[in-house]
Amino acid sequence: MSEYVLAADLGGTKILAALVNERGETRHVLEAPTPAKAGAAAVVKALRELLQDAADGHQPRAIGLSLAGVIDAQTACVLDATDALPGWKGTDLRAELAHFGLPVTARNDVHAALLGEAWLGGLRGCRHGALLTLGTGLGAAFLADGQLHTGHNQLAGHLGRTEWLHQGRRVPLESLLSGTGLANLHGSAADGRDVIARLGLDATADSALRTWVNLLALQLHNLHWAFDPGRVLLGGGMIDAREHWWPLLERVTADLPLDIRPAELGSRAGLLGAAHLAWEAVA
Repeated sequence: MSEYVLAADLGGTKILAALVNERGETRHVLEAPTPAKAGAAAVVKALRELLQDAADGHQPRAIGLSLAGVIDAQTACVLDATDALPGWKGTDLRAELAHFGLPVTARNDVHAALLGEAWLGGLRGCRHGALLTLGTGLGAAFLADGQLHTGHNQLAGHLGRTEWLHQGRRVPLESLLSGTGLANLHGSAADGRDVIARLGLDATADSALRTWVNLLALQLHNLHWAFDPGRVLLGGGMIDAREHWWPLLERVTADLPLDIRPAELGSRAGLLGAAHLAWEAVA
């Protein structure tokens, strides 16, 4: 019988959990909504129950977690979190899952997604690379000399929290460069999907998307000169609509010496990255 680790990817809207073997093959993948508004205790309870169900009677060797927020890799504690998960800051996942009797490893969700892509996806074999996630917000993670770069305070990659000048005001970059940001650039759309649906019918939607792509290209230019990643993967929900904007991005980045590709693992990147962490913990 194959050996497994338990892995989970916990975000603001849903939790994924599964058994994963050393080749990255998943078994008994389960999904549940994140009860974010009910507070951290309810979120932990949902995570605990989903992990128990995903174990499916097996005896996994470790637990790996991909988590929203700023995560202390040494302690598996949540150092900081947004209002999307009220009360999440300060949660000690290692203590909360101690009853499993297993080693517990944890990383920020975008950090974990990069590890998944480096293990089984678009960053396989790369020494230097980056992942940008363009979803409700904007996240990033960096691979430096084959290792995840987390920074002094585990903050490396929180690109959405950097600031940008927009109409004379300093705003978080993710308020412009994300699915939400695309809607903000439009001005009256409900979200990024709404803007995409209006393309060709609404001149403001077309203009907003051009502005959005140019801003993305500018960030890729800056990333090239600041970090020199070589290869950059683009993921997150906006990548599902890339037929509408990828050709334009290719045109405006044609002179940029970067290998820019769509991320390969989709919604399972964080889950697989968490599993990879767990396997490393018991190697």
